[in-house]
Amino acid sequence: MNPDRLCKNNPVQYRIYGSLSIGILGITTILYLTDKEPYQRFIGDLNPIMVFILLVLTGFLTLSYFISQQWFSIYKQSAAKKACNTILPTAGFIGIIIIILDLIMIRFRGLPRGSSFDNCDILLFLS
Repeated sequence: MNPDRLCKNNPVQYRIYGSLSIGILGITTILYLTDKEPYQRFIGDLNPIMVFILLVLTGFLTLSYFISQQWFSIYKQSAAKKACNTILPTAGFIGIIIIILDLIMIRFRGLPRGSSFDNCDILLFLS
């Protein structure tokens, strides 16, 4: 297992892993500098930034091992495109059905006001 060779052969996987790690490290740092209490519940007095860096390094080694064994691939563009092409229209269709049923139940079934959104407020997120 040569990490240098793996990084050159699979740059997308490592780029995504690195980008996510840097983003989460930034959020962790901001939260730690503003309020230390959320972390103390889980890791005590340990510095969460150092813990996160250790986890990122462990994750990098684990990712390298998994890729070297060809066990999985984090990112496949064709799979992501397929998922978006099927999930997004399905979610939109289900959302429209829910809105229509909600409007029917409020307007025509005589449900009491306040049992759902009043005055078609449900449609505000569409604009």
